Amino acid sequence: AERQRLVQCLQAATERRVSK
Repeated sequence: AERQRLVQCLQAATERRVSK
């Protein structure tokens, strides 16, 4: 579950970066 949480945080950050 720890990895899933980290992946979610990383995915959200990447999506925001790409959106920029």
